Order: sequence, then structure tokens, then C-alpha cells
Amino acid sequence: MALEVSVVSPARPLYEGKAEFVAAPALGGEVGIYPRHAELVSAMGIGLLRIQRGPKDFDKFAVRKGFLEVSGDHVTVLVGDAATAEEVDETAVQAELKQAIAALASPKSEAHFQELLDERAWCQARLKLIREPDLGF
Repeated sequence: MALEVSVVSPARPLYEGKAEFVAAPALGGEVGIYPRHAELVSAMGIGLLRIQRGPKDFDKFAVRKGFLEVSGDHVTVLVGDAATAEEVDETAVQAELKQAIAALASPKSEAHFQELLDERAWCQARLKLIREPDLGF
């Protein structure tokens, strides 16, 4: 038995197909989904979305915000922003991260502080995507 997975960002569809397992960064922490998972709707956080198609066959995306729904064996992930490893410019992301960390020293407001934390997490997720070995989960 397999999951039917659909991952979509505002820019484009990212993945459509079957999977054995999905790991997603929900707001409360990472959630793992196997076939016959309980029904679930969750807000997404910032981190890595991993889709395992086979024992050593998987896709990874850095994702930022959105929603996850599990209904039967269907998993739908709507993300606000996503990146594949091929799309990540390590030098540019490192510069963004350095800027976000520097700005955290003197945020203009509580909302600005949260935006900076989110930006730092988004940079870290993209760097982890390209630096994490392709060994699966």
C-alpha cells in the first residue's frame, strides 16, 4: 500500500506521485506519515519535506509555511515557498543568513523579530537541503 502525495507551491507543482513515507515540518515539530495514517490537518513550519518513494529513492525540498492534509492515503502539502537543491545558491543563502543574524541583534519590533527568526530558519533549511548527505531519512 502506498500514499498518494501532492506537493504544490504558488509558483508550481513540486511533486505528484506515490510514496512509502512522508516527513514534513509541521509547526509543532516534524510529522511522519505512513499509509493508513490518521486524518490530519496541520500548519507547516520551515524545514525539510522528505518524500520516500522506495528504500533509497526519495525527494527533498526546503519548504516555508503552508498546510498539510492527510485524508485516507492521500497527502496534500500546500507550501508558501519551496526550493530544490538545484535551486539553492549557497553563497547567496549564506549572505542572507549573515544579514538575518546581524539584524536579530536590534529588531525594530516583536513582529520584525519573528520575521527575522523565520528568515534565519528559511536560510538554514535551504543550506541543510544542499549539505545533508543523500542517505535517505
